Amino acid sequence: MAPRRRAPLLARVPERKDPHDIRANPKVQLAQAKRFATGVLEHYNKRKKIKFELLDAKPVISIPEPRCCYTHINFTARTSKEDSEEQLFFAEIYHCGPRRAPNGFIVTCCEPLGPDSAGDYFSFLLVKE
Repeated sequence: MAPRRRAPLLARVPERKDPHDIRANPKVQLAQAKRFATGVLEHYNKRKKIKFELLDAKPVISIPEPRCCYTHINFTARTSKEDSEEQLFFAEIYHCGPRRAPNGFIVTCCEPLGPDSAGDYFSFLLVKE
Protein backbone atom coordinates (compact mmCIF):
# COMPACT_ATOMS: atom_id res chain seq x y z
CA MET A 1 0.00 0.00 0.00
CA ALA A 2 1.36 3.43 -0.94
CA PRO A 3 2.14 5.85 1.90
CA ARG A 4 -0.24 8.76 2.48
CA ARG A 5 0.75 12.03 0.86
CA ARG A 6 0.80 15.14 3.00
CA ALA A 7 -0.89 18.40 2.03
CA PRO A 8 1.45 20.84 0.28
CA LEU A 9 3.48 22.84 2.77
CA LEU A 10 2.77 26.10 0.94
CA ALA A 11 -0.90 25.88 1.95
CA ARG A 12 -0.07 25.80 5.65
CA VAL A 13 0.48 28.83 7.80
CA PRO A 14 4.28 28.97 8.23
CA GLU A 15 4.44 29.73 11.96
CA ARG A 16 2.25 26.79 13.05
CA LYS A 17 4.04 23.79 14.56
CA ASP A 18 1.19 21.26 14.31
CA PRO A 19 1.55 19.25 11.06
CA HIS A 20 -2.21 18.54 11.11
CA ASP A 21 -3.15 22.24 11.11
CA ILE A 22 -4.39 22.81 7.56
CA ARG A 23 -5.74 26.33 7.87
CA ALA A 24 -4.90 28.27 4.74
CA ASN A 25 -1.92 30.55 4.58
CA PRO A 26 -3.12 34.21 4.69
CA LYS A 27 -1.04 34.98 1.58
CA VAL A 28 -2.83 32.20 -0.31
CA GLN A 29 -6.21 33.48 0.91
CA LEU A 30 -5.41 37.02 -0.24
CA ALA A 31 -4.24 35.81 -3.66
CA GLN A 32 -7.49 33.85 -4.02
CA ALA A 33 -9.56 36.90 -3.00
CA LYS A 34 -7.77 39.06 -5.57
CA ARG A 35 -8.28 36.46 -8.32
CA PHE A 36 -12.01 36.25 -7.56
CA ALA A 37 -12.39 40.05 -7.30
CA THR A 38 -10.56 40.55 -10.61
CA GLY A 39 -12.86 38.07 -12.37
CA VAL A 40 -15.97 39.62 -10.84
CA LEU A 41 -14.89 43.13 -11.82
CA GLU A 42 -14.19 42.00 -15.41
CA HIS A 43 -17.74 40.60 -15.50
CA TYR A 44 -19.16 43.84 -14.06
CA ASN A 45 -17.21 46.07 -16.47
CA LYS A 46 -18.47 44.14 -19.53
CA ARG A 47 -22.04 45.05 -18.59
CA LYS A 48 -21.66 48.67 -17.45
CA LYS A 49 -20.70 51.94 -19.12
CA ILE A 50 -18.39 53.06 -16.30
CA LYS A 51 -15.29 50.84 -15.97
CA PHE A 52 -13.70 50.13 -12.58
CA GLU A 53 -10.15 49.11 -11.60
CA LEU A 54 -9.52 46.85 -8.61
CA LEU A 55 -7.83 48.50 -5.63
CA ASP A 56 -8.08 45.96 -2.82
CA ALA A 57 -9.79 42.66 -2.00
CA LYS A 58 -10.85 41.51 1.46
CA PRO A 59 -10.71 37.89 2.67
CA VAL A 60 -13.54 35.85 1.14
CA ILE A 61 -16.15 33.68 2.84
CA SER A 62 -17.18 30.43 1.12
CA ILE A 63 -20.56 28.85 1.79
CA PRO A 64 -20.61 25.16 0.90
CA GLU A 65 -23.98 23.64 0.05
CA PRO A 66 -24.77 20.00 -0.74
CA ARG A 67 -24.21 20.27 -4.51
CA CYS A 68 -22.37 23.55 -4.90
CA CYS A 69 -20.32 26.25 -3.22
CA TYR A 70 -20.88 30.00 -3.14
CA THR A 71 -18.32 32.62 -2.16
CA HIS A 72 -18.99 36.14 -0.88
CA ILE A 73 -16.43 38.80 -1.75
CA ASN A 74 -15.92 42.40 -0.68
CA PHE A 75 -13.51 44.55 -2.65
CA THR A 76 -12.80 48.17 -3.41
CA ALA A 77 -12.44 49.67 -6.87
CA ARG A 78 -12.16 53.05 -8.53
CA THR A 79 -13.07 54.35 -11.97
CA SER A 80 -10.31 55.52 -14.26
CA LYS A 81 -11.61 59.10 -14.10
CA GLU A 82 -9.46 61.62 -12.25
CA ASP A 83 -10.54 62.37 -8.67
CA SER A 84 -12.84 59.32 -8.59
CA GLU A 85 -13.60 57.98 -5.13
CA GLU A 86 -12.96 54.49 -3.87
CA GLN A 87 -16.11 52.36 -4.15
CA LEU A 88 -16.93 49.31 -2.01
CA PHE A 89 -18.44 46.32 -3.85
CA PHE A 90 -20.18 43.16 -2.69
CA ALA A 91 -20.19 40.11 -4.95
CA GLU A 92 -21.29 36.49 -4.85
CA ILE A 93 -19.92 33.77 -7.09
CA TYR A 94 -21.06 30.22 -7.76
CA HIS A 95 -18.24 27.70 -8.25
CA CYS A 96 -19.01 25.61 -11.33
CA GLY A 97 -15.69 24.41 -12.70
CA PRO A 98 -13.87 25.34 -15.91
CA ARG A 99 -16.24 23.38 -18.18
CA ARG A 100 -19.05 25.90 -17.59
CA ALA A 101 -16.93 29.02 -17.15
CA PRO A 102 -13.27 29.61 -18.07
CA ASN A 103 -12.36 31.01 -14.64
CA GLY A 104 -14.26 28.28 -12.75
CA PHE A 105 -17.08 30.44 -11.39
CA ILE A 106 -20.23 32.30 -12.39
CA VAL A 107 -20.97 35.75 -10.95
CA THR A 108 -24.45 35.65 -9.37
CA CYS A 109 -24.31 39.14 -7.86
CA CYS A 110 -22.05 42.19 -8.04
CA GLU A 111 -23.25 45.47 -6.54
CA PRO A 112 -21.48 48.68 -5.64
CA LEU A 113 -22.47 49.67 -2.12
CA GLY A 114 -23.48 53.19 -1.25
CA PRO A 115 -21.29 55.60 0.72
CA ASP A 116 -23.36 54.94 3.85
CA SER A 117 -22.60 51.19 3.83
CA ALA A 118 -19.56 49.69 5.50
CA GLY A 119 -18.67 46.17 4.35
CA ASP A 120 -17.71 43.89 7.19
CA TYR A 121 -14.75 41.52 7.05
CA PHE A 122 -17.20 38.60 6.83
CA SER A 123 -18.76 39.90 3.60
CA PHE A 124 -22.37 39.26 4.50
CA LEU A 125 -22.75 41.79 7.34
CA LEU A 126 -23.50 45.33 6.29
CA VAL A 127 -23.64 48.03 8.93
CA LYS A 128 -24.94 51.58 8.51
CA GLU A 129 -22.46 54.22 9.69
